[in-house]
Amino acid sequence: MSKINFRDKRVLIIGAAHSGVAAAKALKKAGAKVRVTESRKSVVTQKAKAELKAYGIETELGGAPLNRLRETDLVVPSPGVPPKNRLLVQAAVAKIPVLSEVEIAWHLSSIPMIAVTGTNGKTTTVTLIGEILKAAGKSAVTAGNIGYPLSQAVTEAGDSSYLVVELSSFQLTFTRFFRPFIAVLLNITPDHYDWHGDYGTYEAAKYKIFANQSVSDWAVVSGDDAAVKTDKIRAKKLYFSSRRRVRGSYCENGMLVGTGNKILGPRQEIFIRGEHNLENCLAAATVGSILELDPKLVFNVFKRFKGVEHRLELVDEFKGISYFNDSKATNPEAVMKSVNAFNQPVILLAGGRNKGNSFKKLAQNIKNKVRLSVLFGEAANDIAGDFSAEGISTKIVSSLEEAVTFARKSARTGDIVLLSPACASYDMFKNYRQRGESFKKAVKTLKN
Repeated sequence: MSKINFRDKRVLIIGAAHSGVAAAKALKKAGAKVRVTESRKSVVTQKAKAELKAYGIETELGGAPLNRLRETDLVVPSPGVPPKNRLLVQAAVAKIPVLSEVEIAWHLSSIPMIAVTGTNGKTTTVTLIGEILKAAGKSAVTAGNIGYPLSQAVTEAGDSSYLVVELSSFQLTFTRFFRPFIAVLLNITPDHYDWHGDYGTYEAAKYKIFANQSVSDWAVVSGDDAAVKTDKIRAKKLYFSSRRRVRGSYCENGMLVGTGNKILGPRQEIFIRGEHNLENCLAAATVGSILELDPKLVFNVFKRFKGVEHRLELVDEFKGISYFNDSKATNPEAVMKSVNAFNQPVILLAGGRNKGNSFKKLAQNIKNKVRLSVLFGEAANDIAGDFSAEGISTKIVSSLEEAVTFARKSARTGDIVLLSPACASYDMFKNYRQRGESFKKAVKTLKN
């Protein structure tokens, strides 16, 4: 498929957050006639409006009328805009194309893209692949859901060798022609029901990462996750597994083994903890094998990689108690993996805004490891109900700071105090990063 020429196309961008602003600038540079609409009126959106005005882009705060679509050839929603948005619904009725910001970026770039999706582990895996490429002397840019809009990255990447892209289900929903030459699917578990409505729609969005690949491309998929289906993937397939031999990368007898049965190194030398991070390393190693990178170089990255912020991040250790920030764990499956990364008793800090998930399976999975759960936010009562039914002690508090203080008073020498919320942050915080920073500040205050 030939890439779209956006010159003179009338484009309506919905949302003036980071990715919406980036898409607007990229499309303006490509010659499109761009207008941005944003439902919110705030200091942040006023700043975005002023920034876009300097580029000659008009921004409507408070939302656009439906008749605005009569002057529109293409709609580009920001990732947080759900399909039920009135402008998107009407655009579908009027048969106006709707494309995501990452789709726009793909059309504007000729740099090879390695795309990674999955319910959990995306940021860690994308960062690992980026670090491996840099260690191999390749110029690589990590972008997408990791916090750097792809449409901004493609305008700033210059002659980079690769773009390594983290993709959420939101970003994939409105892709149409997007085609990475390597696509990675880490896992799929229920999440984002509040946005997608049901599991089938969420799952379908994830599989769009493979939709336009051909037999000349590569698909890297989990060999352990029974929910991952490969029958409709046309690309060449490689797998990764922490439990068994596969055609790809796997772990056997405590050793990481790469594609072609090439020994990478002993599992115990990987710095980041947990079965899930082993899987992330194996996925990254499989990508490295496709790119024909030295297995020893790849494993050296695993040995020194300390992880990413807000993902099982060791904040501090004092008076025999360790404090870990896992604020990015916004669904129950992620919390299971994090809790099970520890052998010590865990005091779990959880809560926030539920995304439509049940906490029953989580409670059953972690009940023998969590000595106490300290719960906060909108979902605190729902979590407490499911946890109490499995015999997990619970305490509901009014803030994250209070949760940290109560955890400290309840902790014993050797305990792990783990912020791993299982929920979105938007009831009390701007995003998971702000929540993680608040946790770290509270821990620092306790220590001092």
